[in-house]
Amino acid sequence: MSRTSHNGGQAAAASTAELRAEVEQAREQLADTVSQLAARADVKSRAQQKARDARARMQHQGRHAAGDGSGGRQGAMAAAGGGVLLIAVVAALLYKRRRS
Repeated sequence: MSRTSHNGGQAAAASTAELRAEVEQAREQLADTVSQLAARADVKSRAQQKARDARARMQHQGRHAAGDGSGGRQGAMAAAGGGVLLIAVVAALLYKRRRS
């Protein structure tokens, strides 16, 4: 085996290692992309999260209005609106479930 042949083998091994690293990085990026797409496609979970967020917002606004004493009626209206929103989201989910 000549010296140039030996160096060529080292270069091939280095490029093979580099290619393996690139493939592994591409796999990780693909897995992240697939996870993001799956999360976007999960409509039920997204709707449930929006309902939880809306309920938390309404509860916070209700506590804030009740705490300062100046927005009692406004807090009650916000709580009622949150309840209506929650019922609408649940009804939409039930309707969608029955259709599929």
